[in-house]
Amino acid sequence: MTFDEILASVLAQLERERRIAYRTLQRRFALTAEDIEDIKTELIDAKQIATDENGRVLVWVGQTQTQESASDHPPDVERRQLTVMFCDLVGSTPLAERLDPEDLHEVIRAYHKVCATTIGQWEGYIARYVGACRSENPITPSLRQTIRQLSSPSSAAARRLGLAPRRSARQ
Repeated sequence: MTFDEILASVLAQLERERRIAYRTLQRRFALTAEDIEDIKTELIDAKQIATDENGRVLVWVGQTQTQESASDHPPDVERRQLTVMFCDLVGSTPLAERLDPEDLHEVIRAYHKVCATTIGQWEGYIARYVGACRSENPITPSLRQTIRQLSSPSSAAARRLGLAPRRSARQ
């Protein structure tokens, strides 16, 4: 074994066990007193990841691999797994055509509540609702009135915009 291979083995063992007697290192790795001094110089003085205790024991003071990788990132940065999910209320377009706007809004709010509860159970977070019936943009009273007027076949505004059903020539 080369010195670097021995040093790597000693380092791994020291990190695992936290304390190793120099005599134990000599026996495990067939090291001379000079080899022990070289290891002490490298780990205590150069790398500063160990200390000497009474000239008899090598003591680990460095960080573990997990702590080192965590300290590589600034503390205000957090890596997260991100899952993007798209949910659609099936049949919402025909439903929107049949329901009064306030009733549709209640259905959409109930749907959003069920989604939020389910996603919350898995510690998820809803960044935003996207679509025509977002719960954070409720239908305003003036928009409701406009929708009602345009929904009425007898409305002059609906006829002007071509939204009212055409009367056949027989009528």
